Amino acid sequence: MFKNKVDEKAYSHNYYLEHKEELKAKQKIWRETHKEQWNGYNKKWRKSNPDDVRERAKKYRTENRDKINKKRRENHFKYKEKQKEYRDNLKLKVFNHYCNGDIHCQCPNCPETNPKFLTLDHINGGGNQQRRELGSSTAIYKWIIDNNYPEGYQVLCANCNFGRQMYGVCPHEKEIK
Repeated sequence: MFKNKVDEKAYSHNYYLEHKEELKAKQKIWRETHKEQWNGYNKKWRKSNPDDVRERAKKYRTENRDKINKKRRENHFKYKEKQKEYRDNLKLKVFNHYCNGDIHCQCPNCPETNPKFLTLDHINGGGNQQRRELGSSTAIYKWIIDNNYPEGYQVLCANCNFGRQMYGVCPHEKEIK
């Protein structure tokens, strides 16, 4: 039908321009009905073209800065809420494990059971260093779960944890002077 590749390419290009809206609508329907297959193609392409992906994302961010900022402002509190919910779920999961299902301060004389006042204590110290390495307390909870709840952690209330950190002893165990 075509004499060479150039003619074929020109024909395809012209056809596309003439039927652009119709073709885009068909593509959209195909992507929606073949979502997993389309996502597979995208994932494979992104993995094999990281520089192109980075460049396209940068270009998009530059061209759509106002749109992105507006979306961020609109979703800021929603995102914060989801982030808090995620962190609290991880925290409860870790506390449940280290408290054997009965969440409470593990200091013998402390009655605290409210998870909002409980913290994760590194028995042998090193909590600040681990938080600096991993980036946040949420990352520590995630790391603990991913590493199958290693030993060396206990659940303490903020007062007991602070007392042990600052004075070497919990305020419930001995009067601090």
